[in-house]
Amino acid sequence: MITWKITNMERIAAQNDKTDIVCNVHYYAYDSNEDGWFGYAFGNCFLDLTNLEGFNNYNSLTEDQVVQWVKEWHDPEQLQAIENGIQQAIIQRRYTRRLIGLPWVSGE
Repeated sequence: MITWKITNMERIAAQNDKTDIVCNVHYYAYDSNEDGWFGYAFGNCFLDLTNLEGFNNYNSLTEDQVVQWVKEWHDPEQLQAIENGIQQAIIQRRYTRRLIGLPWVSGE
């Protein structure tokens, strides 16, 4: 099963009466098989900020909620192409497991 992770979020300090507004979400999606072959995709989504109805405070956001935004941002064909690409990488044995992070960031 493909796992979607949020690797970073950019935000605007203030707009109208709202603060800490997420404007760009960076994501990483991956899967692997029992033999250790791995597929992945990464990208970012610039969110539409023209209508902030239903705005959620930055501190109350969950990764599951933001992953849902990322999936909804892509049209169904794009989302399917991303997931198919991940699965094809595994089938074609393109990659072994990858790790992400920055050595200067705590906890990575």
